[in-house]
Amino acid sequence: MEKWWFGICLVLFMSIGFSSTSFAEEFQLKGQILAEDVPFYDEIGKEVPIGNLKMRHSIIYYKSTDSSEWVEIQIGEKSYFTSSQFILPSEELIPAITEGTKRNIHTKPSFSIYSEPSATSIEMVKGNVEVTYETIGYENSFFIVKIAGKIGYLSVTQTQNLFSQPVQNVEVLHDKIPLYEVRTGKRVQIGSLAKGFIFTRSKEVLGYHQFEMNGKVYQVSINDTYPSSQNVVLKPPAKPLFPTKVRIKTETVVSNDMGKAIGYLSRGNFTTVYNIKDEQAVIEFLGSTAYIPLKNVTHINLVQPKKNIGHREMSYWMKMVAGMYPEFTKLEMIGKSVEGRAIYALKVGTGKKEILFDASLHAREHMTTNVLLEMIDNYTIHYYNSSKFAGYDVKQVLSQTSIWFVPMMNPDGVTLVQGGKYAVKNGSLAQKINGSTNFARWKANVRGVDLNKNFDAGWNLIKTNAQKPSYMGYRGPRVFSEPESVALKHFVEKHSFKSYISYHSSGQVLYWFNFQSGAQLSRDVQYVNQMRSITGYSVVPPYYRKGTGSSADWFIDKTKMPGITVEIAPYAGETPVPLIYWDRIWNQNHKVGLHAANEAWKRK
Repeated sequence: MEKWWFGICLVLFMSIGFSSTSFAEEFQLKGQILAEDVPFYDEIGKEVPIGNLKMRHSIIYYKSTDSSEWVEIQIGEKSYFTSSQFILPSEELIPAITEGTKRNIHTKPSFSIYSEPSATSIEMVKGNVEVTYETIGYENSFFIVKIAGKIGYLSVTQTQNLFSQPVQNVEVLHDKIPLYEVRTGKRVQIGSLAKGFIFTRSKEVLGYHQFEMNGKVYQVSINDTYPSSQNVVLKPPAKPLFPTKVRIKTETVVSNDMGKAIGYLSRGNFTTVYNIKDEQAVIEFLGSTAYIPLKNVTHINLVQPKKNIGHREMSYWMKMVAGMYPEFTKLEMIGKSVEGRAIYALKVGTGKKEILFDASLHAREHMTTNVLLEMIDNYTIHYYNSSKFAGYDVKQVLSQTSIWFVPMMNPDGVTLVQGGKYAVKNGSLAQKINGSTNFARWKANVRGVDLNKNFDAGWNLIKTNAQKPSYMGYRGPRVFSEPESVALKHFVEKHSFKSYISYHSSGQVLYWFNFQSGAQLSRDVQYVNQMRSITGYSVVPPYYRKGTGSSADWFIDKTKMPGITVEIAPYAGETPVPLIYWDRIWNQNHKVGLHAANEAWKRK
């Protein structure tokens, strides 16, 4: 700067800038910095500056002092002094600053503050000594610092001693901070943490916070974190009824019970689902209950079929599958039982042609529910993976023909058999009908109607010894008197099913005949023989009894399409099929659904 111009500026500054003391107590005076490197000091009169303002032509706020040769400025809420000769009073407006969360940070002995959150932007301040500043925010690994009314950015890499204690609470300052699990001494990224998430570290390891949770060791980089004064409150999820491990399909947000993002799980990693809520999977995330979208996970193995599966568990798996795969499944409640339990149907596939499977029409035959659930389990995961199962290209087959599964047609009866008198509302009535509290033999619905005799298939011709409610055999007071049979009736009438397979439990035989003739008979003979080849079950020869009331006979008569009743196990007497038969049963039936779908697609 020319000496004459500097002199004029200084005279103006002295005569205008300090002619009034009305702003003496506030940083409200405005001035333009005249030089490129303006030294500033922590005390008036010092010879060695602690830094330089590199803000030529910038308008800043300052305050006058008792000495006309010095003015006071603030950096990070800390006061400094610089020569008045470097500042020209100005009336230019300075944009207001929006302040965020305030934090104290400690700089390294040498540091820079930039005009943008980037080390390649304009350098505003060059510091020469270690200083403590109060920041007003944080952005992209930079603390935001107020410099005489302007905004500056200090990189977290130029700070030190943020974490002075081994054990303390830590706040995440930036979104998607990598979260690592330490496995056999190596860090494996399993996801990331969201901005604002707070955790308690146990120690610091080579620039990483480390903490343990449920026997696992985690690490988070110290960068983009800050000590927190808030307490960490962990809310572990309730003990799961049906825990299952799932794989993350795509990076997915993890939310708390308020819907706020607390982290992210990476694609390909695994987590355990504790429960489901609406379309969310309830999981445990670093010690607390959290939620992820069900559609963002895929299962590995849902059903454990070597046990009794009740209505609650069956409903759970159906809802979970529908939530995980909305692109190729659909869940419907097609009706309710006598006691109001939901009767669910799940469609698997996108094919326009449709076939129908049901199970547990008879209460004690609940192993048939396991068969359909295991089909759902296997068919959906192979559909999703575009892989083969039992020799079939599952996605191709089910993209041509969809399968509707109704795994439990008689939920009240199954609940009674599995749980006894007190598991149902009408337990006392059932006991009176049964003449015993041992319900192992029970086949009917909860009020003693045999559902497989309640359909309009020669119902008025049924010959039975059961003329009143019974554990088995009673056809009901009228055809379709029961809500369960009505539900299936209405469901069939809404669709154009190409075939129907109803799973029952005892005899290892296939029932298929209901007075078909001509081309329909030829087609159905061929169809049932195909099922015989797959399952190894015997085909029951045509019998000319018109009064059955069975669902399959009604379906054949109603739709003129094939209907087969499959009896899956050796006759077990008046009791549920023993679980020891499971492996054999599944081996005989695992491909039945895919074959039936493929067969339906080939027909007109």
